[in-house]
Amino acid sequence: GIQLSSGSNAFILRFPSASQGILSIAVFRSTGLSQEFLSNYINTPDVGAYRITGIVYQEDRNPPRFEDFFLLPCAESDFDFLTSTNEPAWANELVVFPNPTSDEVNVRSSVDIEEWRLIDLQGRVLSRGTNNNQRFAVDLGEWPSGLYRLQLINGNEAVQRPVVKQ
Repeated sequence: GIQLSSGSNAFILRFPSASQGILSIAVFRSTGLSQEFLSNYINTPDVGAYRITGIVYQEDRNPPRFEDFFLLPCAESDFDFLTSTNEPAWANELVVFPNPTSDEVNVRSSVDIEEWRLIDLQGRVLSRGTNNNQRFAVDLGEWPSGLYRLQLINGNEAVQRPVVKQ
């Protein structure tokens, strides 16, 4: 499984990879990202694939410099995941913004979203709505800061996206 360790300047996430051995991601403490956030992220149920963005850094000092690459995420919004690696085609056109947010997120889709659900990291449905629209907003104002999943349903297809409430 995924390992989270704590160093003096950074947290280290180690992901097992079939093709690369172990992939290491350094999350510097100076980013303000907490160990609790990272632990919740790697322990989110039903994740099909993790998507993390950030700055790439290389520490290989010897030519040809092919080793010791690090990914340095800088904010909670750099941590994304897919609950399935077989998402429907309309998922590629889906936009959820602003993310992170302090109150609400806007959803833009190429298909009508019949139902949405806001889900916490324990899998509890906190709120839901039905609308049959391609454009709508989801209010997170009453929920505490943290990472949530927004599930969007069209027919028998569902897509989930992470939402960060600040």
